[in-house]
Amino acid sequence: SITCYIPSVSKDAAGTYDETHDWTVEKSVTPTSQSAFAGDTVDFDWTVTVDETVTEGNFSVTGSITITNPNPEDALTVALTDNINGSSATIGSCTGGTFDAGNLTIPPGGTATCDYSATPIDRSTSINTATAVLNGISFIATDPIEWTANVIRGSAVVTDDQYPLNETISDDYSNTYDDGYTCSSNPADYGTSGSYIHTEDNTAIVSSGAVEQDRDSASTTCLLYTSPSPRDRT
Repeated sequence: SITCYIPSVSKDAAGTYDETHDWTVEKSVTPTSQSAFAGDTVDFDWTVTVDETVTEGNFSVTGSITITNPNPEDALTVALTDNINGSSATIGSCTGGTFDAGNLTIPPGGTATCDYSATPIDRSTSINTATAVLNGISFIATDPIEWTANVIRGSAVVTDDQYPLNETISDDYSNTYDDGYTCSSNPADYGTSGSYIHTEDNTAIVSSGAVEQDRDSASTTCLLYTSPSPRDRT
């Protein structure tokens, strides 16, 4: 009688990558200028807009390949490779067997486990494949890559000079709020020209992890008069 054996091949795969969030802020005001008289209150609107950009990089896949030799009498030698999206992974250290020049030798009745690593360019392929070739016959094991993100700056805090704004955000953000300025009722503030210019400045800042990511400023001006001109009074 003749007993024939085939190797048993299994594997696992775990992937990691950096998910980086970048934050930019824009500040604007409407209107940017206007005029009024003593005692008048002028209104204007501030708008804070935060844009989030997400990029991925630094992809890495690691895992192990396990091959069992069911033959109790003879050692088993296979050509072992691992592949992700057309790129070969690097097979590292092996226990329970000897890996040399791409060939894995497993003693009779033994089991060998080999570590591997790879750095794919993206996450477009979700399957990792190990192939053990014996006498021209391929024995294949596959495993879905379980990706885990290393989130960098996943949230941000947006603050504002004029408005009591201290908002934690995790996505694009926009907020418009009204504001105003009341012209002085003291004629002395207008000097001999009968007018003065008031400028209202405002800065918005977006930070992540207590580190400033971006800031932007806007300003509105108001030309103020002590009284209407004769033409305006009529």
